[in-house]
Amino acid sequence: MVEEAFRNDHAATTVLLAPLWLQSHPDDLGIILNYAEMLYKMTRYEEAIGVYENALGKIEEDGRWAIYNQLGRMYQYWGHPARAEPWFRKAIEIEPDELASYMFLGACQARQGKLNEAEATHRAATQWAESWLRDEAYHNLGLVLRGQGRLSEAAECFRKAIEIDPKYADAIEALVDVEKAMVFAQGGAAEPGAAPDTAIGSGTHHSSGDGGAGELIVRHTEGSRPMKVPAEVLERLRKYPQHFPLPLEPMHGWRSSPDEGGHTHCESCRATIYRGDPVVGRYLKYVSVVFCPDCVRDNPELFREWLASLPVRAAESEPGAAPDTAG
Repeated sequence: MVEEAFRNDHAATTVLLAPLWLQSHPDDLGIILNYAEMLYKMTRYEEAIGVYENALGKIEEDGRWAIYNQLGRMYQYWGHPARAEPWFRKAIEIEPDELASYMFLGACQARQGKLNEAEATHRAATQWAESWLRDEAYHNLGLVLRGQGRLSEAAECFRKAIEIDPKYADAIEALVDVEKAMVFAQGGAAEPGAAPDTAIGSGTHHSSGDGGAGELIVRHTEGSRPMKVPAEVLERLRKYPQHFPLPLEPMHGWRSSPDEGGHTHCESCRATIYRGDPVVGRYLKYVSVVFCPDCVRDNPELFREWLASLPVRAAESEPGAAPDTAG
């Protein structure tokens, strides 16, 4: 019942049932993270921080970077960005190759008015050649440059973000804004013009490997060659199993606050997944791990293997056990 409440985005129900489940299953990391996430949804930041801190003791050191990021987010949303910043830095120290931590840090610096530091952090983030977050890195850098009044440089960043993801609505809107502002700044009149061509690349997604300059990853079509989950993705999932807990099942759509962007990406094919699209996986905002239905379909043996390895809960295997409130 806890997991069902979480899937349905029922914060009050999750917060009520999770402590009851954890009384008899204190090491159920999935429920712990769900509990903390819904405390955040209810703006009970201090309690969410306590739950995340408790979770740290249940995770190996090299797997704590995601929890450090979540702790930073809690302090930031609570209105304490200065207390959030050290957590993002700890996440980077543990896992320096995870771009999400740099993006969190840059946003935190910007909210403190540290625009020069935020620029340096976001500019470094744009150098990740293989990350599916690179479009957002360019968008964030553009926002910081816009805040500094460097409109031409900001526009170039927004264009790069759109080049990577032609449907990136926030980047498109920001580009329209700075281009209009530049016209006014030059003493001209802003005339209605054609919006950026968001139809380019329809049905495709730019490869983050070359910044969208060349290769396109074409979405799966009927009769096309199946796209297998890359070996490096599988290795990462095995290294951090808490980010993709079993069971695998379809979710009703990506749950994210509006200020955190409107899309994520498939862990396998990097296709853009917009809010409300069906996916399989777990939501942790920028560190969400989700697969699109096409990749699930193209990798049936892999997903069956994971489902088959699901351990039987005590409540399902012991005669006379209490009802399974987590299911």
